[in-house]
Amino acid sequence: MNTGEKGRHNENEFWRTQVYGRRKELIEIGRLSTLAAIGILSALFVSRLNGVSSILVNCATAAMTFASIAFAACLTGAVLALTVPTDEQRKHWSGTKKKGSSFSHFSDLMFVFTWSAMCQIPVMGIGILVFIGAGSISNTGVVNISIPVRVSVGLLVVVGLYALLQLTAVVRTISQLAVVGAANHSKNDGRTESESS
Repeated sequence: MNTGEKGRHNENEFWRTQVYGRRKELIEIGRLSTLAAIGILSALFVSRLNGVSSILVNCATAAMTFASIAFAACLTGAVLALTVPTDEQRKHWSGTKKKGSSFSHFSDLMFVFTWSAMCQIPVMGIGILVFIGAGSISNTGVVNISIPVRVSVGLLVVVGLYALLQLTAVVRTISQLAVVGAANHSKNDGRTESESS
């Protein structure tokens, strides 16, 4: 197997095992339905805003800026998760898992960092589309918003909110790891006390 084939195999393994294996957590129908409804409403009622062009430019700019910062933060977090913990801590996190999960705490941590970073990429791409589309809107005629611009606005809202929810998953996973680490630390302290006595 050459290097290119190995790369494709690793990529397919990520999508098949890590992403598809977590599909129930990533795609919750109720949550996606709510996001879709918010996106559709945003696309339908965007023309009612006064000065819609400047509002869309500001929103697109804010979304792209936030997504860029979040992308960098997620990649930094993934690197720190690989380098800061000791071998013993990583081994412990790799051996523990949430109840009913087939993935370890460490696997969950690395996945949420990488998946959250990947979710920021479409936010930046759609933000650029909204930014470009906003230039074609006249602030004096607020009803002439084209369908592609409306679709872009709706997609930006849906994808942006989903990416934001994925960042909250990062925080939840880090807090779960902190609990596991604290429990392991207290066990080790108890073991040390019993050995010394």
